[in-house]
Amino acid sequence: MQRLNGVDLFRFIAAFFILILHTNYGPLEDTLGVYAKLSARWAVPFFFLCSGYFLQKKLEKSEHFTFDVIQKNVISLISILLVSSLIYGIIDTIRGNYEFQIPHVLVGAYFHLWYIGAMILAFITIWYLHEVKLQFILPYLSILLLGGLFLSDNYDFLFQKDYSFEVYRFMQAIPFIYIGMRVCKIKTIDHIKTAGWLTLIGGIVFLILEVKLFKWVMPLLDLVHEQSIGISIIAIGAFLVSLSIDIDTNFFTKFGQKYSLFSYLYHPLLYMGFSVLFPIFLPENGFSKLLYPILGYSLILGIAYVLDTKAKPVFNFLNGKIK
Repeated sequence: MQRLNGVDLFRFIAAFFILILHTNYGPLEDTLGVYAKLSARWAVPFFFLCSGYFLQKKLEKSEHFTFDVIQKNVISLISILLVSSLIYGIIDTIRGNYEFQIPHVLVGAYFHLWYIGAMILAFITIWYLHEVKLQFILPYLSILLLGGLFLSDNYDFLFQKDYSFEVYRFMQAIPFIYIGMRVCKIKTIDHIKTAGWLTLIGGIVFLILEVKLFKWVMPLLDLVHEQSIGISIIAIGAFLVSLSIDIDTNFFTKFGQKYSLFSYLYHPLLYMGFSVLFPIFLPENGFSKLLYPILGYSLILGIAYVLDTKAKPVFNFLNGKIK
């Protein structure tokens, strides 16, 4: 399958924004940290969109959507979930923080691994609906799940309710992967390019209006603002723009292709180390925490590169290739 360097470039960018999202900004958490994280929340749905796009690419080479189409993806994702959960489970056990719970089987043993479980569920769900000839309900299911996502995270105040967000957050992979599949069917690159920039700019404007609305209605609501309509529009716009960018392979595209997953999986390990070392060498304030994403991303990419080039079996194992 031909590489899309624009998508790989945006993978590189999105992986950095994941670190921004997962940083605890200390005294700045409720001020600068809120808006730093808000600016980064497009990254997770962007990766779901990528997965959907490339799933559709594989489907175009098959006459039918059999389990063989997703088998390698599902096996790889299960392996990634097992390996990463084992590593985090051991570390948290040593730290005295780990207690096994049944949901860990699906969402992993650390806070960010839900993404992997969500991908597994989405691939199997989409395959199953095709297998039983119910694929026609996918657009309606996607609308329903996105509606639940936006309602439970932000708009439930309209009904004076507090709906559970966790279920819809976990299931958001289904609609975003489906959208990625639909985008793959657009063959005119000019249409994608125009739509991409308009969608991206429109999403930013919409998000600004959402934040103003939420701050007006309920001043603290933006502190738990995880997946709004504007964020989702930005993710779709960024994905469309990435498809329309025609660039040669370079450092950023190579690292985006090869190491964005490794960065997502293991940057929390660096953050654990930072939380111990930073107070020793730097004053404990919010501005020192601003170094976390920059230093963390540089280090995690360096570690990934060294393992990939000098210890390939270790790198493969950490990425779920356990054969």
